[in-house]
Amino acid sequence: MDIATKDTFEERYCKESGISLEKYHTFRVTLPCRCDYDGCEGWGAVGKDRNSIRAHMQFYGPRKGDTKDGKKWDGEEWVKE
Repeated sequence: MDIATKDTFEERYCKESGISLEKYHTFRVTLPCRCDYDGCEGWGAVGKDRNSIRAHMQFYGPRKGDTKDGKKWDGEEWVKE
């Protein structure tokens, strides 16, 4: 699956989950993801608590220069190589 922009990911997630963006941001945070799961869009909707964020970044968080689906993580966004 192609990597989405952060905003596009959040909009799609909210639409498919039937929640508002405001509610999403109350309970979730969007973090970059470098997992190899089918359907991964380069972002993850992670519970807004320290342990969930730490675990996600430890196991799935990209490091600057990591690549996924022809895009490179620049430290803030997935950009075309």
